[in-house]
Amino acid sequence: MIKVLVNGALGRMGRTVCNAVKADAELELVGAVDVVAGEVEGLTVETNLDAALKRLTPDVMVDFTRPAVVFDNVMTALANKVSPVVGTTGLSDDAKEKIRALAEANDTPAFIAPNFALGAVLMMLTAQTVAKYMPEVEIIELHHDRQIMGLFRELNEDGVTILMITHDAEIASNADRIVEIRDGLLNQEVKI
Repeated sequence: MIKVLVNGALGRMGRTVCNAVKADAELELVGAVDVVAGEVEGLTVETNLDAALKRLTPDVMVDFTRPAVVFDNVMTALANKVSPVVGTTGLSDDAKEKIRALAEANDTPAFIAPNFALGAVLMMLTAQTVAKYMPEVEIIELHHDRQIMGLFRELNEDGVTILMITHDAEIASNADRIVEIRDGLLNQEVKI
């Protein structure tokens, strides 16, 4: 039986992973960690990852946290000789190289898959293809409307122009200016 600790256990994906681990006969959910204490799948959610790893000695730590903390989480797991499985985005190439080096030094496997969804894999392949011809363009996968719109607002307040193409009127309502194009022609322009 593989002992699993889930980090980011109280988030939407973390809860889903806890549920999936609990349902799998070959896995044992031994721990759950998040930034706030709580309960998930009958386990008390702890707030100190290093202490939980030392006390519970899991084989695997599944990380569904945030880009700002994922690197430190992975390095903490590897320092404790716990194999990290990372579903969090945001690791730089330099961070991945440091993870690879520590994983190799500690003889501890690490698996980094910033998004397990087929759609995300297709988006990554699309981005690689588009980048060859349009290096200034960035393709962003939409996770949560409010989250991404907040990011766009912050960037715009910092002087970055955001060009967003959408068919969703609610999302478009966040813009300062809406240009509607129908059949390749300018149909309407509205400044808000």
